[in-house]
Amino acid sequence: MARDLVDLWTRDIGEGLPATTQPARGDIGVVQIAMGFAGAIYTGLRWIIQGQRALHFVGAEAVDVLGAWHV
Repeated sequence: MARDLVDLWTRDIGEGLPATTQPARGDIGVVQIAMGFAGAIYTGLRWIIQGQRALHFVGAEAVDVLGAWHV
């Protein structure tokens, strides 16, 4: 499932954007958190993830970055 999400982002959302292993503020990525996998935006300190009812701000140390793209 995670690989499918990374492939989708690589093919569609991240198309034309340079991949990065060192996300910077404003970059986008696919992250794994305790609840599963999600697309996210990096603030420089935290990842912002859209939940069902609210935005979630997750510390960078609490996620595994599966793929990231510089915007």
